[in-house]
Amino acid sequence: MKFRLVAYTPFTEEKWPLPSPLSYSVVYVLNSLHSLEFTYPDNQNGSDVITPDKGYPYEYALEYFNPATETWDEPLGSRFIGMKVTGDQIEEMPTKKYSSLSLKWLFRKAKVWSTGGVA
Repeated sequence: MKFRLVAYTPFTEEKWPLPSPLSYSVVYVLNSLHSLEFTYPDNQNGSDVITPDKGYPYEYALEYFNPATETWDEPLGSRFIGMKVTGDQIEEMPTKKYSSLSLKWLFRKAKVWSTGGVA
């Protein structure tokens, strides 16, 4: 099965495929938040596509290739929001690790107001 990572402008359908990472890890946890981590060389061509430059974090999605329809499909719960970028400059090849949480995390932080105050 073929997989790819794509980046989205937050809350839009504007997307673009990311270059192949050195490694990636997707964790789907029952009754908890899913997570995505991926690593690129620090000097990766196209790193402007990976690193947010507009002042907001990107959304990332994991897609798989569906040979029956010949399209890239996004499984349910496979959209993530960029949370943290860490660098490793000690290794022979400097890398950056991107850590993301499920988009559901945003809804846990939402405040709901009713006419009586905070619900």
